This record gives sequence, structure tokens and C-alpha cells, in this order.
Amino acid sequence: MDMHHNFSPSAEWRAARESELEFIEMARAIRDMARELGIPPEIAVDRLAERGLHAALSILAEQAGPQVEARFLQRRTQSATSHRPL
Repeated sequence: MDMHHNFSPSAEWRAARESELEFIEMARAIRDMARELGIPPEIAVDRLAERGLHAALSILAEQAGPQVEARFLQRRTQSATSHRPL
């Protein structure tokens, strides 16, 4: 039996919702960092949506340098501990 048969509709919905929330948290962190760096946030968030996290971080790294990934992870940790409204 393949994995698809083991999923219930409820589990599939839950997994999709978790993925959606993960993307929202990433987008929020990217948006906030872009604002801090003076980069239009819509450019960074669009890049995240179109090409993924690495591409969005690359845009930020052009301004912030190679430490941008560590700053992103730090911001994600902070947002995980403080629940902000979506």
C-alpha cells in the first residue's frame, strides 16, 4: 500500500495547513528583514513565492552580506516563540 492510501482527508488538510503556515512565517520574516535593509518587501516576498527561500535570501544577502541566513533563522526562532496574528 502506498503512502497516499494511508492519509486521511483530515491528515491531508492538516499537512497542507502546516505548509501554509510555514510559508506565511517565512514570508513574514523575509518581509521584515527586507524592510530593515531598505529593500522593497514585495520584491523579496515575490522572489520567495516564485523561486523559493534561497532566492529570497540571495536578494537580502546583496545588502546584508553572508550573515543574512543566520539572521533569518534567528527571526524565525523569535516569531515561533511570539505568536503574531496572521
